[in-house]
Amino acid sequence: MNLDSNIVRIRERGFFRYFLYTFVILIIIFFLIRNSIVQFIFDIKCASIKNRYGLLINADKVGFSGIRTLYADNLTVKPIDRDTLLCITRAEVRFDFTDLFFLKANPLEIWLNNSRITLVGDKVRSNYSFIFDKHKNSFQAQNPSNDENSIMNHQNTIYRFVKAIFGLTTAKYHVNQFLFSYTDSAYTTQISIPRFESSTKGFETKIEVNENGDRYFINLNGLADKSKSNLTLNAIMIGDKKPLPLLSHKLGLKVMFDSLNLRVTAKELHRNDIELSLIASVKSLNLFSARLSDQNVKVQQGGFKFDITINPDYYLIDSSSTVDLNGLKANLFLKYSISDERALTFKINTGAFQSQQLFDALPEGLFSNLKGIKTNGSIDFGLDFNVKLDKPDSIYLNPILTTKGFSIARYGSRNFNALNDTFSHDIYDEGEFIESIHLGYKNKDFRAFNQISPLIIDAIVTSEDGGFFNNNGFDIEAFKYAVSENLKQNRFVRGGSTITMQLVKNLYLNKNKNLFRKAEEYLIVWLIGSQGIVAKERMLEIYLNIIEWGPNVYGVNEACHYYFDKDPKIVTLDEAIFLASVIPRPKKFKYLFEKDGNLKSFMETDFNFVADKMLQRGMISEEQFNSLVYNVKLTGPAKEMLIDTSLFPLDSISIDEIRLNRDTTLLLP
Repeated sequence: MNLDSNIVRIRERGFFRYFLYTFVILIIIFFLIRNSIVQFIFDIKCASIKNRYGLLINADKVGFSGIRTLYADNLTVKPIDRDTLLCITRAEVRFDFTDLFFLKANPLEIWLNNSRITLVGDKVRSNYSFIFDKHKNSFQAQNPSNDENSIMNHQNTIYRFVKAIFGLTTAKYHVNQFLFSYTDSAYTTQISIPRFESSTKGFETKIEVNENGDRYFINLNGLADKSKSNLTLNAIMIGDKKPLPLLSHKLGLKVMFDSLNLRVTAKELHRNDIELSLIASVKSLNLFSARLSDQNVKVQQGGFKFDITINPDYYLIDSSSTVDLNGLKANLFLKYSISDERALTFKINTGAFQSQQLFDALPEGLFSNLKGIKTNGSIDFGLDFNVKLDKPDSIYLNPILTTKGFSIARYGSRNFNALNDTFSHDIYDEGEFIESIHLGYKNKDFRAFNQISPLIIDAIVTSEDGGFFNNNGFDIEAFKYAVSENLKQNRFVRGGSTITMQLVKNLYLNKNKNLFRKAEEYLIVWLIGSQGIVAKERMLEIYLNIIEWGPNVYGVNEACHYYFDKDPKIVTLDEAIFLASVIPRPKKFKYLFEKDGNLKSFMETDFNFVADKMLQRGMISEEQFNSLVYNVKLTGPAKEMLIDTSLFPLDSISIDEIRLNRDTTLLLP
């Protein structure tokens, strides 16, 4: 009763009427000045962006079109004293009322008319380099030492980026005449889309690419499903395959394909918990990058399914993730921990599969030595790797390879069993043919295993591959040590190659350091080692007769005569250790000597280290160790090379050149 009477009194006094009048008046005032409000906010934001990024943003006019649609006429974005980066004749964006009220960038529909993005790539005139600059108001600049805040800042950046991608891609688009162009002093490309329309049923459009005068087309279609937080994109190249623009010019990467399919699903999208599912597949993929291979990589079909988690503690690709290469599948796990101790964990597991699947799945155009090989049996491979990045010596590496009934049924293009017979090996240097070495007695410089001093053999095995006679071509401890040293130096300084790996590289592969060449090397080493194709003594015999030992000096006999004018059978211990020390950098043996012809002082430590290992392994006696001379006198043609003192480097350079490239197995027990 009291409530009803109060309401009656309020009505009688006209409070509701006054409130309604006031609200209507405010709405009218807002509509009258709304464009001025938008212009005011626009000017403030533009001033802030100019101060932070050095970008000038201008528009002839901004305001409302209708009730909840913002527009801008002749919008331009231009770095100070640089070419215009972006220009749009007319842009309109429609928002939900709630998002508009709270100024959230979550558009429902976007119209773009005559839009153009222009990138200038010249270093001096670049109009997009600000993207990669550290800005004076950036979080990192304000808090350079606050690790926790830095982590949260990165997490927030990732969250905003992913949120923006899903927000922008799930809007409806109406685009007329879009043009993207990139140019520098040596290159130009343009990507144009005459018309693009997207709706709840998806989108389909044709992209025209003009790259240095070469013109081709790509069909794009897909769907952005906002209710399921799902994005789907399909790309099909029309006509002859052409490399995707910009990648080759900027990254040295050529990418071509018939069709590419991509689907991204946001399972969870919260500031501190992002979970994504990323599924991709490709048909007739052609890749070229000098870092991968010196040939085109051709994959008939491939793909991956990644379940990704991103939070302030770690970035994760879950073990449910899979990769597929021409039908050969494996489960993948990758975790980068960032909260307490930075750590990297990597696991891969293929499960059991028929061994022939592996060789059939090898990309066309690569692994030429294994082309056509036929095998029997099954393989099951797994790898577990972990390292605390701030403690590189903490590396854990555990590869597990299980075979069942594995054997080589037929060799392909390369018969590795031929190593047991006489053959000729062609030597190339920087792609130029040098000579052909015959591995047999027709060659006057050939020396059989029993014609080479055991001191040379033992010194080289100790220096290059301490476990040579016991391993199957791989030395896990040496590899772990090499990875550890590379992490400490933050660059590649050690390889951890065994003698078997070096032999395979010299016989069958080029010297280019890239991913696929290394993979082929590992496969050949595994085949030779697991099948016992070549005896260890024969491997060493071939190795010692073909490796480079100086400028245009190949094989142990040439080396012994070049340095000491004697036969390999009669070298001394100090001469043998010297010969072993030359192998990592054969053309730079002069770096080991002072101008007066004596070995540099650091070589005494190396001599003693190798000799001590040889003593521990019973390769030399106490008497030989105690009588070791930590110097050698060159008596062969190499002595003449020491006369020209102008080519001698500084000591610091010399030590760096030699020690950074010594094989890691030298340091193992």
